[in-house]
Amino acid sequence: MPVDITLHPIGNPVSGQLPPAPTVPILEGQSGLTEGADSNVLNVTGPYGATLALVATAKLRVDIRPNADAASLNPAGSSLVLGANERVHFFLPKGDWILRTAVYA
Repeated sequence: MPVDITLHPIGNPVSGQLPPAPTVPILEGQSGLTEGADSNVLNVTGPYGATLALVATAKLRVDIRPNADAASLNPAGSSLVLGANERVHFFLPKGDWILRTAVYA
């Protein structure tokens, strides 16, 4: 049950440049993250934060935390749910982030 991850810059909120737009570059990405595995560290460096886009092949729970709190990742107890084959967006403020998924039960 892999998850595809892309991280997009927010751009300038005044001009409305919000992803996913073809002209907005992908900052980072990870393809085929397996259930129960930690993602790569997602580095958000822009002043406005970034948009995290996730697409899962099955219904999964996801836990997203600052990298400093990686030891407390608990996707089974998370209320964040990814639907199968649906793109879900999350806002991430500046910092280093990590995520882990678990089967929705």
